[in-house]
Formats: sequence, C-alpha cells, structure tokens
Amino acid sequence: MYFSTDFLRFAVATYRVTLADVCHRASTCLAQFVLGGRSVALAHRLQSSFPALPNDSNLLTSCSTDEALLLTCHGSVMYIHVLGTIFPMTHPQNIPLTSNPNLTPGDYRIQAFIDQILRPSRLAPASARLNYSVFPKERGRVQSVFP
Repeated sequence: MYFSTDFLRFAVATYRVTLADVCHRASTCLAQFVLGGRSVALAHRLQSSFPALPNDSNLLTSCSTDEALLLTCHGSVMYIHVLGTIFPMTHPQNIPLTSNPNLTPGDYRIQAFIDQILRPSRLAPASARLNYSVFPKERGRVQSVFP
C-alpha cells in the first residue's frame, strides 16, 4: 500500500535495510519503487502468545499483536520505520463517559477538554515572570476593571 511520509511522525524506531536477494525480481521492483521517493506501508500480525510471559500476567492486555512498518528512502538509503500504532490516522471511538442521555459523548469530550485543559492552563512567555509583579495566571483570575 502506498503512503505519504507524513506517517514518519508516528515512528518509534528506525532501522537501515538493504536487499537480501538482488536477483529476485519482486525485491528489485520494491527497491526501485522506494528509491524513487515513495513509501510502502507494511503490516503484519504477531504471534498472540508470548512464551516469555506467564499466562496470568497483566502485561498481555497491554501488548499489541499488530505491527505497522513503513519502508521509505532517505537519500539513497532505505529505512524501515516501526510505527507506534497499526492505524495512525484513525480516530478512537467516542465512548459514552456520562450517564446523562441528553449529552452526547462528543459534546462531553469537548466540554471536558475546555474545563480540564483550556481554562486551568493559561500560557505566558517565559520572560513574563521578570516583567510582571503578578504572575499572568494569577492576574487572569483577578477581575479587571476597564476605565
């Protein structure tokens, strides 16, 4: 499958690769395709059993059995990138986090984002501490009276 190199931001590891069989037509065509500036996404399912871990281990729930790889070229050298997720551009499902039937999960997520992230976090330049006698976050809490 052909992919853009935008997926490189999801890479968690990178390995330099080379052709193992230069006489094989399929590998030569793939190498020419990649060296031509294109990227190829590869995905495969890993073994679902991990013999090194005990069966009652809680680690099995956190281990993914899918792996996504991106074969791409930097200059004239081919690299394979291990992506952090099998589908980096898909969105997680909206799961209902509230028992209120009138509030849709999407609305709840937006309101929770505003309440938990935007309102408590007020950004100011790093030099603000030197220029102001009152910190910008505290100054924002105080109601200002305009003349």
